Amino acid sequence: MGKQIVEKQKQTKWGSGFIDRMSRDLQSEFPDMKGFSVRNLKYIRQWFVFYFSKNAIGQQLVAQLTQIPWGHNIAIISKCKNADEAIFYVQKTIQNNWFLHII
Repeated sequence: MGKQIVEKQKQTKWGSGFIDRMSRDLQSEFPDMKGFSVRNLKYIRQWFVFYFSKNAIGQQLVAQLTQIPWGHNIAIISKCKNADEAIFYVQKTIQNNWFLHII
């Protein structure tokens, strides 16, 4: 979804309200699902750009990223300076079972 957001934003004009519109459309299309707020869509975009824009990860790391809760992913990318540092914390979260504590 992050990749789709980035690609669609490239096709729209700055200030077009694309993410706001996407949020409303997704919430309307999937009323029983959560996670389509403007704020969360921005986090999804940030997560994608953080890890994928520099080809920082491969399939193995993608599998690791999906093992930890979304809130942990957000905390990690919000506090880390680069993908290498974030990957370290993702791996330590899994190794040490840090699922109850956000760094």
